[in-house]
Amino acid sequence: GRSKSRVTRGTPSRWSNRGAMVPVVSEVPITQPLPERAVPRAAGVPTVGQRLQGDEGLLSARASVGFYHLETIDQNQPALEVLRARTTVSYQRIAKTQLGFQIDAEARPQLAGRARNRPTDYRVNELYLSWGRTDWRRRRTGPAWGVAVGRVAIREAGYAQADGVAARFRIVPELMVGAWGGVTGNPYGYNWLQQQPEVVSIDWYTGGAFASILWDRLTFNIAGGVTIANVDANAQGTDRIFVYLDGGYTITRGLNVLLNGWLDVLPSNQEGRDGQVIQNIDLIVAYTPSPKLSLSVAGGRFSTVLFVNTEGTSFIVDPNGNQAGVPDAEEAVILDGQNNPIATFDGALLSTVYNSIRIRAGYRFLRELEGYVRWNTLLRDTNVTNDQLDEDLGGAEVNFATFRSLPTVGVRYRDPKILNASAAFTYIIDQEATSTGIVRGQIGRSWQGLTASAGGRYFFGDIGGFDAGLDLSFTLPRSWTSGALSFRGSFRYFQENIAIVVPSALDDQATGVGGTPANQTVLPAQESFFGYAGVDWRY
Repeated sequence: GRSKSRVTRGTPSRWSNRGAMVPVVSEVPITQPLPERAVPRAAGVPTVGQRLQGDEGLLSARASVGFYHLETIDQNQPALEVLRARTTVSYQRIAKTQLGFQIDAEARPQLAGRARNRPTDYRVNELYLSWGRTDWRRRRTGPAWGVAVGRVAIREAGYAQADGVAARFRIVPELMVGAWGGVTGNPYGYNWLQQQPEVVSIDWYTGGAFASILWDRLTFNIAGGVTIANVDANAQGTDRIFVYLDGGYTITRGLNVLLNGWLDVLPSNQEGRDGQVIQNIDLIVAYTPSPKLSLSVAGGRFSTVLFVNTEGTSFIVDPNGNQAGVPDAEEAVILDGQNNPIATFDGALLSTVYNSIRIRAGYRFLRELEGYVRWNTLLRDTNVTNDQLDEDLGGAEVNFATFRSLPTVGVRYRDPKILNASAAFTYIIDQEATSTGIVRGQIGRSWQGLTASAGGRYFFGDIGGFDAGLDLSFTLPRSWTSGALSFRGSFRYFQENIAIVVPSALDDQATGVGGTPANQTVLPAQESFFGYAGVDWRY
């Protein structure tokens, strides 16, 4: 038998040089020349097509355009249509120097003839010039420090944004620290009252610091920041304090630990409510004792937030300036420096915290076929009762279950040469849920750059329903275009078995049989569909 591998211990060696120097002996005459073995390659031959180390420029770009259409059938409601474009360009080591440039911007232009859709909107996520170190690339080479000026987004701090300066310093190859500071604007980047973008604002000051560790099998980022409001004389002081962290640790080849989370401390707001802690922390432990068996355990805490000054209608146009349905809106609304209402960080009404536990076990019967079981559980903290919620919401009835459990059993088949398919059943244990179970399935196939997948879900219970859809994408061959050009599209249909009364344009007051208005239509179910078409290019 073959000797044991020195790379993957415990398994036979995949190849061997045994006999490489032994002359070949054969009873049959050899008429073809034997291949040469172990021919040394001349020193100094570069890797074909790229340089592993160097000071050449590094350019990357991505651009995408997509059109979204969401429509509810036969309910006299306008369709929601959004055209969204986004571009990202990064150019590092310009002209073999340490200069760099980064831009990340997106736009949602107004569609002609659709007045109720979101007005023209654009957002600038990143726009800065840099010199020197901006990330972990070439962590053992290159400059030991770097600075960026403009609209910076700190990746090590969960993409915290500031219009100002960010600096990074390499202490040792395994440790980098940094800080940022500047002004920060409207959290939405949009002024609802004036119906125009509000990209730049000096009503809030922000700053913070971070540290990043990259050491063998350990990667870890931790950051902290603060935002100070300076809207007017009546709204000054600390607006937000946050801590962000993420990391991963490969303990052994089959044991990994992942951590991600952030913690926001919101001070007392204008209604006199105590400060709140908004959190989202998640810890995952994944263990693969053998190629066939995989286990994972995850847990965490996350907050759900209700805002006192935010209305659902503000996604399109809120004629009341985010004040609809708010008692004493003139006193309760939060204003910016131009007295325009916006929902800021400290506009939170209240929050509820859930503890989550997730367990998964999977076993591969074949290399392509895996069966698995999963159990997700949510436990709500009871420090906020339903009575308190009802009172704060002006008497509106709010029913939150304190316990929710979702046991799941499923199977997955993955073979790129044949197809990818999955099926699962989930049972819902929740006193407030209107559904008791979900069956879902999906099937897909990729071939010559074309990828197609179809899937759906069916809900059992007092209120049933289902949704199903199709996704398509096609990527042109790299030899046809510079970069990767892809075309994407999807369509999905939704149905929920709830009877809907739709008023007509005639008189609604005339009642018919059973008290139902004579000029209204009763739909047996609520139906809607969603469509998307887009183009994506990467370089």
